[in-house]
Amino acid sequence: MSTNSANENLTQELEEVLSQPLAKISQWENSLYDELTGSLSNSLVLYGAGGLGRKTLAGLRQLGIEPLAFTDNNRGLYGGQIEGIPIISPEQAAHDFGKKATFIITIFIDSSPGGIEPLIQKLNGLGCYNVVSFAILYWKFPDLFLPHYAYDLPHKVIGVADKIKKAFTFFEDNASREEFLAQIKWRLDPSFDKIPAPLTDEIYFPSQLFSLTNTEVFIDCGAYIGDTIRSFLEHTDQQFKQIWTFEPDPVNFQKLTQLVASLPSDVAQRIHPLDLALGRRSEVLHFNAQGVASSALSDSGEIVIQSEPLDLILSGESPTFIKMDIEGAEIDALNGAVDSIRVNLPILAISAYHRQEHIWEIPLLINALSDTYRFYLRRYHPRVLDDLVLYAVPSHRASK
Repeated sequence: MSTNSANENLTQELEEVLSQPLAKISQWENSLYDELTGSLSNSLVLYGAGGLGRKTLAGLRQLGIEPLAFTDNNRGLYGGQIEGIPIISPEQAAHDFGKKATFIITIFIDSSPGGIEPLIQKLNGLGCYNVVSFAILYWKFPDLFLPHYAYDLPHKVIGVADKIKKAFTFFEDNASREEFLAQIKWRLDPSFDKIPAPLTDEIYFPSQLFSLTNTEVFIDCGAYIGDTIRSFLEHTDQQFKQIWTFEPDPVNFQKLTQLVASLPSDVAQRIHPLDLALGRRSEVLHFNAQGVASSALSDSGEIVIQSEPLDLILSGESPTFIKMDIEGAEIDALNGAVDSIRVNLPILAISAYHRQEHIWEIPLLINALSDTYRFYLRRYHPRVLDDLVLYAVPSHRASK
């Protein structure tokens, strides 16, 4: 099939997907949990004793629902508890509750063929007759649980169909279009499992899209402990002009500065670590500091941090490459960098998976700043909602 024919087919498929009646989608998302759980809607076992399971437990308790148990594949957890709820093996959970409870899968599912189905089949095989994804529960109680990363209500996708179709036209290649279409389908139905395989290339610096030079002014927003800096230094053989890094988590920032201090002095003196968040204005915000890659802004965060717009910090600088992975704050940070982008036309590598709408809102925003950008979408993780990067490459920097 020719490239043009493939593009036409993908365009037509997107049109069909987005033509579903809004009222029908709204009714489906609201009623599906009750239809699947029936009389067992409040008798629940949570399959997955990690962070997602804990969030689900907290939400259920606000609803007055006390889960019967947690179950998990980690044998080391058996016999323990999470806030008074026992953790038992799947076999024990099936024996005790298989016929009298709904099992809520509270783990993120990889996009490998089958998706959630292998887990459902496993539990069915043990004698658990009612098994549903946490996403369906979250649809039932959206004010309590949503948005959660890219999980949100499907009708919100249908409601902005024109925006989505416009963003789709920006992508340069069918690999990007295929990923975009699959992502839209998944946002409408999280059981959708026909997601393209993730790339095995290193994230943020795909040589087939652009080349790095020895005059880069690299802006690392969400620097974590310096993993992207290490990669950048390897790709440039430490030949660059400047690096500006931003990491507001105190534990992460300490490790970041230790990394910079360990580098040769001629390299370290060109790197500027700042313990700031990035946004559209100067303000003080609450932050949930966990010392992990997913530390993020949160109204319930236990510390306060300073947030600044990139345009203010980089006044007088000429950034050539901006990378952002800042846990959902990407839109605000881009709005705080409009002058830097318009004037300098840096390469942009922006995480597009932290919110449902970011996959189309980010390219729309960047295109509104300059129509010289070429857009590509690449994913580097088996999970559909992880490591999805939107690359915007100015035409003069794009690989031929």
